[in-house]
Amino acid sequence: MIEKYLGGEIPEIQELEPDSVMLPLYQSDMENMHFALALNVIWGLIGLANTHIDKSEPWQLAKSNEEEDRELLKKVLVFSAQVLKASAVLLSPFMPTKMQMIWEQLGHTEPLESVRIDITNPDFFMYEKGQKIVRGPAPFPRIETEKIKAKKAASAAAIIQPSPPAPLPESEGLRKDVGRDAPGAPELISIDDFMKVDLRVGKILQAERVPKSDKLVKMKIDIGAEIRQIVGGIGKAYSPEELVGRTVVVVANLKPAKLMGIESQGMVLAAGDVNTLKLAGFDAVDGASLPAPGTRVK
Repeated sequence: MIEKYLGGEIPEIQELEPDSVMLPLYQSDMENMHFALALNVIWGLIGLANTHIDKSEPWQLAKSNEEEDRELLKKVLVFSAQVLKASAVLLSPFMPTKMQMIWEQLGHTEPLESVRIDITNPDFFMYEKGQKIVRGPAPFPRIETEKIKAKKAASAAAIIQPSPPAPLPESEGLRKDVGRDAPGAPELISIDDFMKVDLRVGKILQAERVPKSDKLVKMKIDIGAEIRQIVGGIGKAYSPEELVGRTVVVVANLKPAKLMGIESQGMVLAAGDVNTLKLAGFDAVDGASLPAPGTRVK
């Protein structure tokens, strides 16, 4: 948008500064090796910029001939550029190659690794007067439509349509041809393979139905270090009100997927078909306390 509406040049207006609380939080989390919390700080900053863009609609301001709207357009785009610059610095320990690409496209020539964060002097949010951005390849290119559809279908199948269990043998004992090596038998895995699946205790804080879907429910789930947004196909078995407050089992290291345009950052374990699903979870028995959110299930 800076290239399209401002000729690719950062305006001189730069009085906007991100929340001063952000840098101390990020620095504290990084020093204490709370990397997930540090990332949450960055996502919050990026979310602030996204919200600002959505509300101000710079593409509409660009159509106006009013001077007031043109000045507001500059402020919105400068703020977004400042957030992008800060995000590149803060995310560089996690994605150094991608952030260096963004850093160079923002018009900087020095290596990003040479930039040091000083919470008392956040000058790295600022730009040189008249600094020009440099057009380049997208650091995170869009996935082709067909690949998105395939990924969405695979994720939906895994969450909404679990595979039926293998039929049990008719006799009480297993026949000789039914066992570990029988055709169709599940592949055995090692304990090391199983430990790659990060199962965590989660507590459902919020739940709401996904519009235009009778199965999907969007949930906010506390898994200890962070609060995840997870979409599950449990809407025919549970109402949102029944879900809030439940302690469940979450697959925490599943790659994010989008269901009906909503990102799901994990999976809640359940068994049964779509109408009779039962969540895997924990219930307090005889006054015993429940495991805390984030506790690993093993």
